[in-house]
Amino acid sequence: MFSKLRHARISRSGTVGGIIPPRDVAQLSALLGSSAATPVKGGTLGATFLVLIDGHQHFAKTSVFADGEPALRKEAALLSALYGDRLHVETVEIGTRYWLVTDALSHPLRPPTGDLLRALIVSWSNRLNDPKVNAAIAAHDDFATLLHEGRVALSGLISGAHVSGKAQDWASACLDLLEYEKHRFVAFPCHGDLGARNLMVDGKGLVAIDWEDAFWGIEGYDYLYWLTFMAQRPHYSPTMFGHTPWQKEVEIAVLILIIVLKSWLSVLFGTHGGNDLDVNRRILEIVAFA
Repeated sequence: MFSKLRHARISRSGTVGGIIPPRDVAQLSALLGSSAATPVKGGTLGATFLVLIDGHQHFAKTSVFADGEPALRKEAALLSALYGDRLHVETVEIGTRYWLVTDALSHPLRPPTGDLLRALIVSWSNRLNDPKVNAAIAAHDDFATLLHEGRVALSGLISGAHVSGKAQDWASACLDLLEYEKHRFVAFPCHGDLGARNLMVDGKGLVAIDWEDAFWGIEGYDYLYWLTFMAQRPHYSPTMFGHTPWQKEVEIAVLILIIVLKSWLSVLFGTHGGNDLDVNRRILEIVAFA
C-alpha cells in the first residue's frame, strides 16, 4: 500500500510514468547469459520479464519508476531472508537500473483456503520477527501512518463525491475506532499486499512474492487484507471473523480502512471507473456484519 500511495503522490506532483528502454532489457539478458527476455504482466509499478538462464526459467523484475527502487530493494531483502534456502534470489544493478531476479514460479492450481492462508502467514511471521530480517522494513511504515493515510484517503473520496451517506458515516466511525484502539496494537511485520496474484508455488509449497509493501502492521492484517479482494466476496459470512486477536468491530474497522485506501488508490490511478462495485456498496456490505 505504501509504495503505491507514495508513487501516486509523486505522480500527481508532476512525475511522468516510465518505460523500460529495450537496451536495459538487452543488457540484463547479456549479463545473465540469456539470449532474450520476454515481457510478462507485472504489478502496478513493476515490469517483469521471463528470462531463460542455463536452461531454467527465471523472472527478472524492475521498477518502471525511479521512486520505486527502495521498495524493490526491500522486496529483494525479504525474499532472500524468507526463501533464500529454496529459491534463487539475485539482485543486479546495471547503470541506474536495479533488477530483482528469482526462479520462475507458478500459481497454485486452486486458491488457498482461509485456513491455509492463515497458516502461511504464521510460518513467515515467525521468521520476519527476526531483527536481522525485519530490518528491511522501515520503522515509519507502521499502522499509525497507514491510519493517517486512511483519513487522507477518506477526505479525498468525500471531496470527490465518491463516498457519501451511510457509507461515509460508517467509514468515519471505523477510522475513529481504530484511532481509539491503536494504543493496544503491537507492531507486527506484514506482507501488506497479500492477494491471489502474490501467492505462488515452488516444489516445497506456497511462496509469497511482491514484498514491496511490507510494513509494521498489526497481527491479522494480512488475512483481513486478503478478504478485501473481490474473489473473496462470494465467501463472505459471519465465519470470516474471529481469526485475529481483535474483536469483530475492530476487524470490520480494519477491513473498511483497507477498502477506503484501495478505493482512493483506484481514484488516484484513474481506474475507479472499471470497478465492479463502488466504495459505498463495498463499505455497506462489510458493515452489514456489525
